[in-house]
Amino acid sequence: WIYVVGRVNSGKSTFVNRFLWYIGHKHQGTVHHKRTVGGVTRSPIPGTTLHFVSFGLPKGFRLVDTPGIPSKHQITNLLSEGIDLYSTVPRKRLNPISYVLHAGRSLLVGALVRIDQVSG
Repeated sequence: WIYVVGRVNSGKSTFVNRFLWYIGHKHQGTVHHKRTVGGVTRSPIPGTTLHFVSFGLPKGFRLVDTPGIPSKHQITNLLSEGIDLYSTVPRKRLNPISYVLHAGRSLLVGALVRIDQVSG
C-alpha cells in the first residue's frame, strides 16, 4: 500500500491523477487533465477529498489518495465561508513575474501577503 499524505490543498490528488495518467491506469476511466475527467477529484477548494480513495496498481500494489491534514497555519483554515475560500484561489493560469525588491521596501501580494526586504 502506498499512501499519498500531506496538508490540506497541497496537491495530493493532482499528484495521484498525474501518476495514474503516467502509468496508463484505466480503472477510473481516461484522465483528461484539462477537463478533470476520471481519476481523483481535484479542486482549488480545501477538503474536496473526503475519504480514502484507493487504486489498484500492477504487481499487487495499491495507491491511496488521502484527505488533507488540517493546519492552523494555513490561510485557508482562517476562512470559514465558501465564498471567501473561492475568492483566494486562482481561476485561471498564473504567469510568473519577477520583481527586484530593494532593501527597506515591501511587496504586497493581494490582501494576503506582505514581503519585507530588510537587507541584501
